[in-house]
Amino acid sequence: MNRTFLYDVHVALGGRMVDFAGWELPVQYPTGPLEEHKRVREAAGLFDIDHMGQVVVADQTRSASCRKSRSTTSARWRSTMLATA
Repeated sequence: MNRTFLYDVHVALGGRMVDFAGWELPVQYPTGPLEEHKRVREAAGLFDIDHMGQVVVADQTRSASCRKSRSTTSARWRSTMLATA
């Protein structure tokens, strides 16, 4: 089974890990879904999307362009397609 980059963090926080399309991902934490919802609404949330896509860079010219991540930002959230280049 595949594991994301944040697997050890999820386990350390007590996440209940399940198989999701061949990936071992957390489905719930010991504090429960209501506390998790409250914390995300009052502070911030992190959604581990390591399992959701793959980028293949074919040459150095394209590699240089990947150093600038493509981001979408609103008043309340930010989404970045490439976390590292």
